[in-house]
Amino acid sequence: MRKFKVTVTQEKEYEIEIDENKTNKEVLDTFETYFYSLDQEEDRIKSMASDYARLRAIGINGFIDGYGYVLEDGEIPFEAQLKGLKKEDINTGINFKIIDEDEEYPDIEVTEII
Repeated sequence: MRKFKVTVTQEKEYEIEIDENKTNKEVLDTFETYFYSLDQEEDRIKSMASDYARLRAIGINGFIDGYGYVLEDGEIPFEAQLKGLKKEDINTGINFKIIDEDEEYPDIEVTEII
């Protein structure tokens, strides 16, 4: 049997806007109550971006674990619209602007393991 090590690299770039009047420290702390502790603001942003990108990769658009559906480019995500959700059902305190999602084929390196 042959074995291969495969490295798949894809780059994604987003701009994240957080309206502190809607998604304040209390909302962010509630996330930590149910999921995991994120001590620094940068860790919270990284967590949001990671969940957003991971879920988009499997076809769940505009959703972040612990925050629900968020705005995409200021609009309700298409998937949320299909579910009949309205703007009042969306976390409008977080807005993801997609700058670049590397829509082309990812870089793939294959090495046979001997």
